[in-house]
Amino acid sequence: MALLKTRKQDWSALVSRLHELHPYETPECVAVRVAAGAPKYLAWLEAALEPEGTG
Repeated sequence: MALLKTRKQDWSALVSRLHELHPYETPECVAVRVAAGAPKYLAWLEAALEPEGTG
């Protein structure tokens, strides 16, 4: 099991890449929306998901 974090707008690219790399014909790939979280964690997550060179 792998837990990958991405933004909603990057979901399609992540799923496409997963299907390219995964050996299964139909790998399980599900999205879990973050409705709430610890403020420090959410701030870290936003920073970690910034495209390189923009932060």
